[in-house]
Amino acid sequence: MELKNKRIVFAGDSITDMNRGRNEKDLNHIYGHSYVFLLASGLGYDRPEDNMTFINRGISGNTSLDLLQRWESDVLSQKPDVISLLVGVNDINAAACEGEEPDLQTYRRNLDEMYRMAIKANPETQFIVCEPFVFAELTEPFVKDYFVKQFPALQQEAKNFAQSIGAVFVALQSEFDRNAERVDGLGRRYWLWDGVHPTAAGHKIIENQWMKYVFENK
Repeated sequence: MELKNKRIVFAGDSITDMNRGRNEKDLNHIYGHSYVFLLASGLGYDRPEDNMTFINRGISGNTSLDLLQRWESDVLSQKPDVISLLVGVNDINAAACEGEEPDLQTYRRNLDEMYRMAIKANPETQFIVCEPFVFAELTEPFVKDYFVKQFPALQQEAKNFAQSIGAVFVALQSEFDRNAERVDGLGRRYWLWDGVHPTAAGHKIIENQWMKYVFENK
């Protein structure tokens, strides 16, 4: 994917947010400390001539519906050329908190509506869809079974969505799984400390995979 002179908006939940600053004039904090920071710093240093603009619009706790409800005011208002999307884990978590089955059809409809709105605003908008990921066995007991039973289907919906719109799909679950086996005795919490949120090393996995799929078309 060609990103020269592009405005890239990263949309999602806490995994993207990571305590980003809301003051756009404070350049020390606008990216937070997620994979967005790693991408902005790495690409900004390696390719300054490409003049890429990186914008973090993750909000902690967001479901796909939450993101859809602020899509126009918070994402499309930034006039993105490229939207990098990572959302879904809270769709499962929110359903578990209510003791309900996750509505994966609604999850997919929300993604479809985000795409429709983006293309209406700018027909040239490109999408990068990051695969939601989890280590279910590390999550809280009341949500663990939901993740075990429902998360693979949610991941498939994200992949199907990406394929249906011709987006770049960034595979993440298999890479988290692979890295969890790299060092004997290290433990899976080294990468996802609570089964959902990445550590600094976990965010490096996301950055690596994003670079791999976006620039190498893997």
